[in-house]
Amino acid sequence: MRTVISSIIFFFYGIIGLCQSADEFFNSAIEKERSEDFQGAINDYSAAIEISPDNSNFYYARGYCRQRLENYEGAINDYSSAIEISPVNSGDYSSRASCKELLMDYEGAIIDYSKVIEMDPNDSDLYYFRANCKYILGDISSSLKDLDRAIEIEDTKSDYYSYRSELLAKHFQEYGLAINDLNIGIDLSPFDWELYYNRGNYKIEVLDFLGAIKDFNIVIKFNNEHFKSFLNRGVSKEGLEDYRGAISDYSEAIKLSPKTALAYLNRGKAKAILHDYENAILDFNQVITLESDNSKAFLLRGLANVALDNVNDGCLDLSKAGELGKTEAYDLIKRLCN
Repeated sequence: MRTVISSIIFFFYGIIGLCQSADEFFNSAIEKERSEDFQGAINDYSAAIEISPDNSNFYYARGYCRQRLENYEGAINDYSSAIEISPVNSGDYSSRASCKELLMDYEGAIIDYSKVIEMDPNDSDLYYFRANCKYILGDISSSLKDLDRAIEIEDTKSDYYSYRSELLAKHFQEYGLAINDLNIGIDLSPFDWELYYNRGNYKIEVLDFLGAIKDFNIVIKFNNEHFKSFLNRGVSKEGLEDYRGAISDYSEAIKLSPKTALAYLNRGKAKAILHDYENAILDFNQVITLESDNSKAFLLRGLANVALDNVNDGCLDLSKAGELGKTEAYDLIKRLCN
């Protein structure tokens, strides 16, 4: 009888010892994780799992460390093990979804985000993350619905409004609605210059050139090396027929990004409007050097040459523009070259 009792006591002490050992490894792993020794933490979590393989928390914690080390496949395996043991923890699904998203398994990520949404339908970030996956897969309408729902739940996050504005503008040409979203986004995040930049672009689309200039001015105050703001401010000034001001902005854009063909093209066009054909041709030459198949550059250079009575060169340029797909070039050839 004493032998039996001794065996039972030994058995229970063994279990307690194993549990304590697993906890010790777990606690050690947490300390290493805090000091960002993620590989050391992984080793300790693995030791804890060896001792206690049915503890879902150990797998989740190891998965997190693997994720931090960009071992996303390993992290997914750990999160999957945690889910198999305890399928009611929403954090396991959302973490696995984020890893799938990073591995470009967007369909798999959507499945996991959808599962978490079933468990927690009022977490706005889940709809936002799922919207991104749907957008990448081309499901624009469903992505927009997720963003609508995210904003309905939480209306104080500028990222939501910024993303929705992009969808509204790019895919539905709803520039007014996009501008409204960015107005709210800017109220929420007034120091996020990208919001002003995007709003300026959408204002160009609705021909609010003065409003666009004001937005690009703000961007330039935040970041005076943002060449696209100079470029698009030039477009706005051109829309207001301020061609000299536009040329100045295009020149600044060229200084900041000397291989941007569009800046030379726009500057050359503005110079041609001011009858500065020789310098316009120099800009069109630069465009063609950068983009040898730019049909618009050949077309505009052709017109500039014709304006300078370089009819032969101009008509050859118009012919090249037609060859590259500018069908209006042939109408110009009939009028100017024959």
